[in-house]
Amino acid sequence: MTDWWRIIAHFLGGTYFRYFWFPIGGSLLGIWIKIESRGWPARREDFGIGLELMRSSLLMLVALTSGRAVDLDATYRYLDLTANPIEYTMLAAHARVVSTTFALSGIVIFVMFLVLWGTTSFVRECGWERPERTQLRTFRGIVLPGIAGEAALCVVAFFLSS
Repeated sequence: MTDWWRIIAHFLGGTYFRYFWFPIGGSLLGIWIKIESRGWPARREDFGIGLELMRSSLLMLVALTSGRAVDLDATYRYLDLTANPIEYTMLAAHARVVSTTFALSGIVIFVMFLVLWGTTSFVRECGWERPERTQLRTFRGIVLPGIAGEAALCVVAFFLSS
């Protein structure tokens, strides 16, 4: 009998899942939710999920960074209490790794916020059919923000794996 937990762990921990299936699955889920909430038939606007993906990615990265802050705080508290030099060295190495990714996360959150803001402004100005603004343009209103949303999910997947 196969140990199916290993198969699932290998799949979920793999590069293809993090950088392909996770973003694509997030996109398909977002499209399905929009279509299901409005009802059939699907409209062009149902495929405009890029901004929502970017927002969700930004919030996931903030939550991940918050978890790393808790880990870093606990590591520093243990560093203050330990008297064992080997344990101290291991904790100090862990603190260096976590603090580096923690500092990088702050920069990435700021950049992701700016990209989200810029993409939102771009869609507002260039992504809608003129003059009534009732229908998104295919490339500038759906495809480009969708690519940006997929990239944001890949950034979060990268930070989850580091």
